[in-house]
Amino acid sequence: MGLTDVWQQQVEEYRSWLVHERRVSRNTSLAYVMDVKALAVFLQTHYGNSFFWKDVQISDVRSWTASLVSQERAGSTIVRALSAVRTFYTFMQSVHGLQHAPVQYVRFSHKEKRMPFSLTIHQIKILLKTQEPLSWKERRVHALIAVLYGCGLRVSEALALRWKDVKGKSQACIRGKGNKERIVPILPFVHNVLNNLWEAGSYRAENHIFIGEKGDILRREVALRVLRSHSVFVGCTDRITPHVLRHSFATHLLEAGGDVRKIQDLLGHVSIVTTQKYVHAGLPYVRGVYNEAHPRSYKERVE
Repeated sequence: MGLTDVWQQQVEEYRSWLVHERRVSRNTSLAYVMDVKALAVFLQTHYGNSFFWKDVQISDVRSWTASLVSQERAGSTIVRALSAVRTFYTFMQSVHGLQHAPVQYVRFSHKEKRMPFSLTIHQIKILLKTQEPLSWKERRVHALIAVLYGCGLRVSEALALRWKDVKGKSQACIRGKGNKERIVPILPFVHNVLNNLWEAGSYRAENHIFIGEKGDILRREVALRVLRSHSVFVGCTDRITPHVLRHSFATHLLEAGGDVRKIQDLLGHVSIVTTQKYVHAGLPYVRGVYNEAHPRSYKERVE
């Protein structure tokens, strides 16, 4: 069911407001808009096209939240969805003068602490297994896996890479969250996989590495779909995402004796607490480092 023109226009205004007024990242704005659209579709499905934001009641928001739970959405996803709707009502109040925000009274208890799983090195080898001759698309997905796993990048960081950033270089300067820069090494196996992709296309140094069939930069949702399709094709039953590959990078480094602070730098984490969440395989060691650096904060948090 599609949104009415009025609702669609308001959602588009919200997206523009997020980017230009709130200065949120592109990925955050896309996620927030997706959440608000999901609520709008839910409301229109139940109440019809004559329903407006001013008509929404607390019970409606709670019903929508319950529907997300019934769909087995992650607790963190539901918390983000509610945050998106709260921000939308802030926009409606600021721009359209709407003095009605039922979502502010809705809370969701998010107590789950689900650890992201890590692939084995054997599974990584299966994902990168080559069966010549490889098509351009197969080389592209191999390169994407190699960069995400071999460099520990976020998917947005990987898709932003250009050939001039990596070609013939032993390390790359990555611009991450909050425009913070970090240096990551480019391992020989990553170079080999990237060279295979370079040879299969008519690239120039200033081109993005990961592009679509029409030559434009590969979209995030397409990258996710490509990874899922490839993992199924090679018989890897676990759900493969960019986050899983990034987490596997960190976990394998730690298991091999890597220094947790170096891993923190490679991942681009501001706080070691964030690294602690990623590398649960070495949790006691990470906690020890954090406790040593910030004993008061750690003890207060545990108590």
